[in-house]
Amino acid sequence: MGKQLKENEANISKATILGMLSPGPLIAYLPTVSNLHKKGMAPSLVVAFITGQALVGPARVFLEVDYFGWQFFVLRVILAIFIAVGAATVFRLLEKYFKFK
Repeated sequence: MGKQLKENEANISKATILGMLSPGPLIAYLPTVSNLHKKGMAPSLVVAFITGQALVGPARVFLEVDYFGWQFFVLRVILAIFIAVGAATVFRLLEKYFKFK
């Protein structure tokens, strides 16, 4: 588990994708993510997961494609990846100046 909790660019991307693929509401995942954070998971990985989960969910695929088309959905997923990775990167930089619980 320690290997998976390390903070690096690849794991930030993995946390983002994992968040995007996780079904259901974010509230179901917060206790687990909180426990992982208490065991050493970097705040940037938490931010990547939460942001990815909040912006994209697998249940939304069919509705969005039906209402807006594939191009819209694919572009939104790409933008969500950039947003989640960007937010995690900012947190990674802020960790030098702030202590997060």
